[in-house]
Amino acid sequence: MTKIRRYLLLSAISMTSFHAHGAGFNCVNASKTVEKAICADTILSDLDSLLLQAYKKASANSSNPAALKKDQQTWLKSVRDVCPMGTDCLRQVYTARLAELEFITHENVKLPAIAGKYQRKPDKTSTINVQDLKNGQWHITGNATWTGDVSTGNVNVGEIEGTFPLDGDTLYYSNAEDECKLTLTFAKQALTVNGDNGNCGGHNVSFDGQYKKSK
Repeated sequence: MTKIRRYLLLSAISMTSFHAHGAGFNCVNASKTVEKAICADTILSDLDSLLLQAYKKASANSSNPAALKKDQQTWLKSVRDVCPMGTDCLRQVYTARLAELEFITHENVKLPAIAGKYQRKPDKTSTINVQDLKNGQWHITGNATWTGDVSTGNVNVGEIEGTFPLDGDTLYYSNAEDECKLTLTFAKQALTVNGDNGNCGGHNVSFDGQYKKSK
């Protein structure tokens, strides 16, 4: 898991007390000491609810949900349920398990085939090419054009090129030389570009927008 994704996960967890979800099980039926402790603490209840959601998401993306279920049951018995009295231990093990499940989901998400040529719609003034280097890295090239007045030569262009890893379905483009920055998010046969900081070409040039993959 990248530092960015882990930071966002932990930040979300730290805010759960402001968005109560309730435990992921019915507290009326709580019988174990650990279950009663969870139901008595707002943050632990929220963490338990988040854990259930994270487990379901990881299971849906797992190639072996039965093995994941067994692993989750083992975690409940040998990690969560053996925490000493108090909330600190439970909060720590829940936070760690949420990070593990998020990593499992991230590793198993099946991305669409993203290599290819993308053209911005509807104006067709920007094109981005994506090449899979087969080593976890993706080579990005592209160009964008802004036309003011062709007769006076008022036409500005921008070009991008670089190699970067994917973070889930997202690629963060940056170029230290011209300080160009973009965020590319891939979906099925489509690409969304945002975050163009204005340094990726001439005046008024932007790569932001919705792109469609060429056949």
